[in-house]
Amino acid sequence: GVSFFSYFSAMLLPTVLTGLVALLMLWLLFRKKLQKPMEIQRKKAFLGDRPSLILGILLLSSCTVTMAVSSYFNVEMWIISLGAVLLLCVLSAILSLCRRRRPSELWGALKPYAIIPFVLSMFVLVLGLNEAGFTGLVAEFLGRKQPLLRYGLSSFLAANVVNNIPMSVFYSSVLEWGKAPLPAVYATVIGSNIGAFLTPIGALAGIMWSGLLRNCGVPFQNRTFLKYGVLLSLPAMGAALLGLFLCM
Repeated sequence: GVSFFSYFSAMLLPTVLTGLVALLMLWLLFRKKLQKPMEIQRKKAFLGDRPSLILGILLLSSCTVTMAVSSYFNVEMWIISLGAVLLLCVLSAILSLCRRRRPSELWGALKPYAIIPFVLSMFVLVLGLNEAGFTGLVAEFLGRKQPLLRYGLSSFLAANVVNNIPMSVFYSSVLEWGKAPLPAVYATVIGSNIGAFLTPIGALAGIMWSGLLRNCGVPFQNRTFLKYGVLLSLPAMGAALLGLFLCM
């Protein structure tokens, strides 16, 4: 029952504090490297398909704005996002037919299918735990006292066990079962987002980013991610929860 602008007002200060703390930590970690002159390799930018780019930007912008006001029209966000995807596919296909060429950009956007089995397996695991009654045990363990710390830190860690999307599905059941207060909901959202800083498993973005690095031949080990992740995520998590505490 949280509207877009209620969410925005509650998360504004936590977001600003988290951004400043993360920026400070990045500067402290890499200040010596940042002081060195950058080696610039100039390459001419090339825009491959201007009509597809314009179509994609228009649909993405329309989808984002519509989702922002969807709560005032009692429309589920997934309906809007699914509709935007289907509309993009149809319009891209029509555009390609008119231009007598293959919709290569659309196929390229659908390529990251390798991560789908991983995410589905995490959903199955989470829903299985829910059906087995584990939800109630977690809700009783977390309780209603100190919701910011309990829900924030536990969701932060849980995101790095089962990925933040399945974790969010599971914690929504935990929050509902335990009749948790609104600060617990916001703290869980913070844990879901900042959990992505800790390990590559924390979010789909981390998994896809690691895959892109491998495909490009860039060496970057998981332990390096974890080393910097700990140094960044813990201060950022503290700043976010402090900002939320000041807003509540």
